[in-house]
Amino acid sequence: MSRAAAPLLAILGIAILAAISLTAPKLVGDYYVRVLIVICINAILVVSLGIGNGFTGVFSLGHVGFVAVGAYVSASSRSRPRRNPPICRISPPCFRAGTSPSCRRPSWRASSA
Repeated sequence: MSRAAAPLLAILGIAILAAISLTAPKLVGDYYVRVLIVICINAILVVSLGIGNGFTGVFSLGHVGFVAVGAYVSASSRSRPRRNPPICRISPPCFRAGTSPSCRRPSWRASSA
């Protein structure tokens, strides 16, 4: 593949994903849309972990801890019935930002540099 074709393929891929995301709720049920969302989120996480391992050669434990903390806070903040939705959306990223130094320490210790 030439360098000129790579941006065109990226734009085409984004356009296809946008078309699928706009038409999927109308074609299939809500359950399948939620399953598709979880699949896409997991694919993004796997690709980002693969990129980190590919460029650095170090398995990042910080990446796993960062995702786990965000998932836990997100699930626990939305499990209570009378929580304010905007606060539930803002609290996981804020909590992850506060705990990220403790999640990256194991990653630093695992590196060979």
